[in-house]
Amino acid sequence: AAAVLCWGLSSAKSEFLGSGFTASGDVLVDGYYIVNSTNKRDAGWRRPDTTWMQGYVLQSVRTLFGVEGIVGDRLRLHLSVVGALWFTTPAESNASDTYPRRLAYSGLRTAYGTYAFGPADTAAASLTAGYFPVDYAPESRVFGGYLFKTGTYPGFVLSGEDNARLAGIRLSARAPSVLTHDLFFTSETEYEPKYDFSVSYILGVSGGGWPLSLDAGVMFDRIVPVDESLTRPSGVDPEEDLPWSDPRGAFLRKGYAEGGDTTWYRKSGVKLMGRASFDIKKLWGPTRLGARDLELYAEAALLGAKNYPGYYERVTERVPVMAGFNVPVFGLLDVLTIEGEWYGSPYKNDAADNIFPIPFKDFDFTVIEDPKQGAGRKGETDNIKWCVYAQKTVWKLSLFAMAASDHFRAPTAGDAVEPWERLHAPDEWYVRGGVRFRF
Repeated sequence: AAAVLCWGLSSAKSEFLGSGFTASGDVLVDGYYIVNSTNKRDAGWRRPDTTWMQGYVLQSVRTLFGVEGIVGDRLRLHLSVVGALWFTTPAESNASDTYPRRLAYSGLRTAYGTYAFGPADTAAASLTAGYFPVDYAPESRVFGGYLFKTGTYPGFVLSGEDNARLAGIRLSARAPSVLTHDLFFTSETEYEPKYDFSVSYILGVSGGGWPLSLDAGVMFDRIVPVDESLTRPSGVDPEEDLPWSDPRGAFLRKGYAEGGDTTWYRKSGVKLMGRASFDIKKLWGPTRLGARDLELYAEAALLGAKNYPGYYERVTERVPVMAGFNVPVFGLLDVLTIEGEWYGSPYKNDAADNIFPIPFKDFDFTVIEDPKQGAGRKGETDNIKWCVYAQKTVWKLSLFAMAASDHFRAPTAGDAVEPWERLHAPDEWYVRGGVRFRF
């Protein structure tokens, strides 16, 4: 029914939207099967169940509808909304709930305008403002995009096909023709403390038929905090007895005392990113290979350039690295991709409790008192991730299937995912399949 409705809107766009505006979107139906997971839930006084997710089935139906048009010859406007129905897992914080949750939501997906400094299709510079998607790693399927799909202090990494969506301003330019420049001024809308402002810059080198393209980026994360006491806390007396219900009580967990000195951690930090992709086919000219075959790509990032004593003494524990390769399929499929990732953090890869600038709890839901103990054995076994992804498009239908041990997080309301990662070792994985209809 959703597909028929969207098809009708697309076909009637000239009457419904007016000349100069077009409609587009997709309908996605998919399902997940959790093959293996040892994810625990907070069971309180009871013994936690580490097998509850094995054999779990998740299903979803999602519709995305967007409208885009050009006003004059330089201003492009874009608006998209999403609606979805999910049958997903119970929350990690509720160990007594064993039935799938039914979630239905709708809301704004993107809303932005782009002004071109010159003709819209050929301008060398443009300014985008609003709530917009960013994808500087188009080859990647699941991993990568680290500049905008990670956090600092503590560092966490997200995965998935969705692009990062930023709220703010983007200034893009190409000068000279083989260099691209993207400058961002954005506000944090997903993770606590919210609304802090960040400044980012990405330099790209590509074009001219080169087989190699390079990207380098830097992000001054939360460089302008909205609440200084949350983003850059300091000066709280460790001996002061404050209840956890008092917002100031959280500050007692933000300092690390050693040798008579107290270190106060900050949520703000500097991220660095480097990326490369290599298309071997461009060395040979036209071949019978598919358009995406033999592409090799990799990305690495540093989630916080500053070392702190205690929790953040080792740079290597803050560096995620990924690589991917498109296996030759000679047009039988759109793409067959193999990706892998290594991230050596000894702590949980969770965005939960991230109002604290330190890792807060281990995998048994106990507070991490000693930073040198990490989060236990699972903090060491979850360093390696992998994914195999295949897709075939027939007309406007894209069929896809994948198997992965990635940073799987259960969907939740509001077109988002939960902060808790559910897979903690390479042998914990799921399979997913689905179909997407584009119009």
